[in-house]
Amino acid sequence: GSVFEFLRQVPFLQRLPGSSLRKLAEVVQVKQYGGLVSRLFELFQLAKLSEYVVHEGEIGDGIYFILEGQVEISGSASTEEGNHSDLLLKQYDYFGYESGGSIHQANVVALSKLTCLVLPNSYRSLLQPKSIWYADESPGGLSLMEHILCLEPLEVSVSYLSSLFEGLTTVTTPLTPLSERGKQDHLIGNR
Repeated sequence: GSVFEFLRQVPFLQRLPGSSLRKLAEVVQVKQYGGLVSRLFELFQLAKLSEYVVHEGEIGDGIYFILEGQVEISGSASTEEGNHSDLLLKQYDYFGYESGGSIHQANVVALSKLTCLVLPNSYRSLLQPKSIWYADESPGGLSLMEHILCLEPLEVSVSYLSSLFEGLTTVTTPLTPLSERGKQDHLIGNR
């Protein structure tokens, strides 16, 4: 329940339906960083060693949602010195979305004890809102829109249809040119 509640608070995920968020909550993996190593350095009063979560150049394994802690994303070493910038991310932020099985373009370093929920790349499709236009796993292979537009044929007798129009007469509108009369007849009810 608490994983689901956390995911509902992530701005990036708020566009998804509840069913997708519940599925995400089932498949994310909890990963922790900086716990024991940071504690040992604190105990021995050593300079803090930051733990890498992601190394630039590694193949991405999923999307990381920060449950607790902070990370710093440092720009590429190949970037010009003037364009090098660091980004600080905290709870409800995410990283790794762009990688999607490709190579990470930056280092991600845990600045404190860090807990992330990682959505493996194999479940990335859960981040796509369900479309009413495309058939995915719909019964009969039809999209939701196709189901909406498919109407069951009605069997209606001619006598039923004529009863619907009973009491109506056709009238030609006075503004219709003579050459068009007969083509522009309208139905009106008798009063």
